[in-house]
Amino acid sequence: MRMLWRFLHQLETETVVWMIFLIFLKPNNVFKPNNWKEEGEKLLPKLVQLVATTDANCDRDYVSALQEELDNLKNNLSEREKVLQLLGCGKAEEKTFFTGGKLVTFQNARTECANAGGQLATPDTAVQNKALQDIVNLYKKGAWIGVIAEWSKNRFVYLNRQPVRYTNWNKGEPNNEHNVEECVEMYTTGTWNDKQCNVERLVVCEF
Repeated sequence: MRMLWRFLHQLETETVVWMIFLIFLKPNNVFKPNNWKEEGEKLLPKLVQLVATTDANCDRDYVSALQEELDNLKNNLSEREKVLQLLGCGKAEEKTFFTGGKLVTFQNARTECANAGGQLATPDTAVQNKALQDIVNLYKKGAWIGVIAEWSKNRFVYLNRQPVRYTNWNKGEPNNEHNVEECVEMYTTGTWNDKQCNVERLVVCEF
């Protein structure tokens, strides 16, 4: 009914009167004998055009409202991203890194990230490494990364035991000092160091 009301409001008064005559009264004496149907057919294209215009205007109003709502959502999301950055959040390529600033052991860091639905931050490109470094610098604390040593094979692997594709070792590292360094931390410089796993470092998860 609302659409019909809007439609009728757009019609000229004269047109509405003719519609009433044509549809309801159909008087033969209004037009030339037997000509009312012919005259009605002449009005039909105009009516169709007016209906189409009404529908188009409604569609434009609906799209405009949706666009306004989408813009508001984008603005709200942008504000929330700024807050997350202050807490320790960064994006790089397909990964999002996040920390709450907690210091834990390597195994506890793995557990906390898994419980949150992610995994320990594992930069495998220079771009991802830089994003993680920004978070480490924010807290001025070294952070665990998802890389471990397999000294029996003289290599480092990801947590899924696949060989690492990217490294950024600090000068002189890895060195397996005292033969106990099986985990890897990131310095505030963005470089890596092999480290014993039972010390506490910043936990950063990736999603």
